Amino acid sequence: MAPASGRQREQAGPLPRPHSGPYKLEPKIRPDHPRPPYIHVGDCTMTQRSASSCSAAEARLALTQAVVGAEACEFCRPDRELGLME
Repeated sequence: MAPASGRQREQAGPLPRPHSGPYKLEPKIRPDHPRPPYIHVGDCTMTQRSASSCSAAEARLALTQAVVGAEACEFCRPDRELGLME
């Protein structure tokens, strides 16, 4: 089977974004800082501080538990990938 041309690929819609695996948790600047921790998709380059790897289950918990208060990165949108969008 021949590869699809550029026009055929355009009509088929965007290709899924590659994902490097784990999610990343970017911590707060300090415990009393008002900016929340952020969850990123593993290959997101928008982290501003040292982020630690976390599993999909851990990322989902961080985004849904008020005690953690994490927010999804506005650029890589891990909440969409985790099925948390309303």
